[in-house]
Amino acid sequence: MKKKILIIIPLAIVIILGLTFAWNVWESATSTNVTFNIEGFTITYNGGPDVTGVKLIPVSSKEKGIADGTAIEKTITASADKPMYFDLNLNLDIFPEGLAHQSFVWEIYKDNVRLNYGNFGESMQGDTIKLLSKYNLSTTTSTFKLYIWQDGLQDNVESMYNQSFRFKLNANASNNPNEETAAEYIISLSQGDSWESGASGVYKTNDHEYRYVGANVNNYVRFNDELYRIIGVFDDNSHGVTGKNLV
Repeated sequence: MKKKILIIIPLAIVIILGLTFAWNVWESATSTNVTFNIEGFTITYNGGPDVTGVKLIPVSSKEKGIADGTAIEKTITASADKPMYFDLNLNLDIFPEGLAHQSFVWEIYKDNVRLNYGNFGESMQGDTIKLLSKYNLSTTTSTFKLYIWQDGLQDNVESMYNQSFRFKLNANASNNPNEETAAEYIISLSQGDSWESGASGVYKTNDHEYRYVGANVNNYVRFNDELYRIIGVFDDNSHGVTGKNLV
């Protein structure tokens, strides 16, 4: 009688869930401009003059990226001679379309507390991202940490490969949390980006400007006994002051 021997070979099945790592390497270009001139207010930037040479690759956390030099960490310190409300903005001075992805993220902290965060998924070159808005800044120096990194726990796309960018920081401050700039007020009056014959008011005429439209609009102001007519609000594509909307 013959015996049949059944040999069972165990199969190890490895299932990898949820992670896609496309190990692209890309780096920043040239320097960030961080000079601020605000009356009664001083700000210094202690993170070094630039982010040149930082090669960003997908990492599981910003802490790992900082440890191995594949994420950006910048320190910004701010102080005032009287309590003020502080805005900190990040202008995307050079930002190729390929970098507009949700896995490209930023966070800003103070004393290990995350104050704000976001990603560049919907961003375009020339955009300004508000990192801090109306932050209550005391006369004691405040130290902020800005982190920019590529989140390897998300899908990473090949369009990010070998791209260069340049970011610039700028700040605003006010002693009134409800204070609006003239540009902010005019933009708040916008009635849309299209209008019909006979319309009157503020309209967004393209991606970079808001203008008063109509033959009889209330767009005059008196300053220093002189009468001025306001044409509209224009961003830095028109005047070159990075991250600013000017009247």
